[in-house]
Amino acid sequence: IPPSQKDAATAIAQAPSRPAVQEYWMIVRNPLFLIIFSGVLLCYLPQIMQTTHLTVILLERGISSEGAALMLSGFAIGVIAGRFLCGTSLDRFPTHIVAAVACGLPAIGLAILASGMHTPILLAMAVALLGFAKGAEISVMPYLVMRFCRKEIYSSVYGLMNAAIGISSTVGALILGLTLKLTDSFIPFMLLCAAVSVGAGAVSLLLGRPSIRNSVI
Repeated sequence: IPPSQKDAATAIAQAPSRPAVQEYWMIVRNPLFLIIFSGVLLCYLPQIMQTTHLTVILLERGISSEGAALMLSGFAIGVIAGRFLCGTSLDRFPTHIVAAVACGLPAIGLAILASGMHTPILLAMAVALLGFAKGAEISVMPYLVMRFCRKEIYSSVYGLMNAAIGISSTVGALILGLTLKLTDSFIPFMLLCAAVSVGAGAVSLLLGRPSIRNSVI
């Protein structure tokens, strides 16, 4: 084993450790963690609709199968554009502003889809906007963990954020199933998700508070 690897292994072996329960309890009590975790929970509530039901919604609006497929291509392009522009924005603008825009942006696309309008151009814009927001959200969460988390617990915090995504997506699926059963329409769920997205953006703005901005998890 090279000397450098031996030194690293020795440092890891000798590093003080705390019980896992104590470590997680310390993390989940941190106000900064709670803000980011809450934002992730709210952001990913619409995920089930965006990944599996967009085609059905577009068909209900009178869009042809070919047109819906084309609009879904716009969604994919929006994801790529969102990842790129969000990444460059995070390097140039305040983190809380970029996070708030990324989390709140889906509200516009969801509101357009929920309005019941049948104008193809507006529907295509709504789908592309949802894709853009999706790409931005994918970029924001890892950046926030990297930006505000101490490296010693990075993996633990990142794992908890991924758990938040899973929880939010599952809850979203349950709510969607319930609303479809009660109303036979996607509109109530889309309106709920639009409101939740606005809430996610508002929560993200808390990252700009001086007492939060200068702290770490």
